[in-house]
Amino acid sequence: MEMPNLPTDNLYKFQALAGLASMLFFIWFFAEQLDRASLEFIKFGNYAASLHIEINNLETDLGRFEKHLKVIEPGQLRQSDIDEVNQLQTRIHEIELKQQESENNMMLLHYTKLKLLLLLAAAPMLFFYSMIYTRRGFRNWHRKVQVYQDRILKIEAEKYLFKK
Repeated sequence: MEMPNLPTDNLYKFQALAGLASMLFFIWFFAEQLDRASLEFIKFGNYAASLHIEINNLETDLGRFEKHLKVIEPGQLRQSDIDEVNQLQTRIHEIELKQQESENNMMLLHYTKLKLLLLLAAAPMLFFYSMIYTRRGFRNWHRKVQVYQDRILKIEAEKYLFKK
């Protein structure tokens, strides 16, 4: 498939079509980035919620183990109690890791939010600039080029009509 050639016979026509192409690009780019950021928000939000539930479950287990260990008297320590203490230490480590992971995800979520706000601020300005650029190109093309081409066509048409 061959791409059509852009009309580069004059600068104003090229300016108008480049502005139009950039307007379409900014619309597409903004929609694409908005969809991507929305998916990231949903993904991180769901993941943060599941981490929060998991941390709560681990903290509940930790509380249960601590209560159980308080009931045991110092002379009655069994191998199962030592295993429970080891499990408790493992659970504490898991909680710390999950909390760190949750904090990292919150930072990523904050970064995504900032990126989206920047995009929301920049996209309308870029689109507006493209509109101005396109309008200026079409206006200059009409005023500085097309007027003379219309006059030439009118003169040629009159010559043709008078010859008959």
